[in-house]
Amino acid sequence: MMGMARRAFKGVMWCLAVLVSIPLVLLLIQLIGLSVAASDRTALERTDLVVVFSGASERERAGIQIANETKPEYFTIAGCPYDRFQAVTDKHLQPSITPIFIRQSTSTFEDAVITRDLSKQHGIQSVTLVTSSYHMLRARFALRLLLIGQRVHVQAYNVPYNNRKGLGMLRLRDGRRHFMWEVVKLAGTMAEMGLYAAGKVGAP
Repeated sequence: MMGMARRAFKGVMWCLAVLVSIPLVLLLIQLIGLSVAASDRTALERTDLVVVFSGASERERAGIQIANETKPEYFTIAGCPYDRFQAVTDKHLQPSITPIFIRQSTSTFEDAVITRDLSKQHGIQSVTLVTSSYHMLRARFALRLLLIGQRVHVQAYNVPYNNRKGLGMLRLRDGRRHFMWEVVKLAGTMAEMGLYAAGKVGAP
């Protein structure tokens, strides 16, 4: 009986250790990702597609600016309603760039799946991914993993949070809130990708 009790106790403690370590690991990964984002280059090469993983207006403004400067063949904003997408591109996007509206999505993983499918449909070989610096780790990870085998080059443009690069956003109260919420979302995206890889859920 004592032996069984000890084994049960060890099992419970091991489970608790795992439950505690997972959030800490995700927090560390997010901190590293945010730190790397601050050192990413800002001089971008021309790519076939500029895609904005939406969620904030500053991302869309930065995406339009990057597209107009680098002149890709295609431009899109993932997760953007059609009316807003049309208004933004009609008003601000250079006529030589082809805007492509893609269906609305509900998650970063869906954004990555849609971008992958778009790359297949249009023969895209290079992509500029535009999103907030605190969101870039999750967005780039999902997109690059889904593009494995397609030989599509992905370069990133990190949009600073409130003009604060990298870890500088943590000096702001809202910045810390966004950061911690992103840690939670990172766990959700990893779970979603795991289910997709295991065939438990189909492509969005």
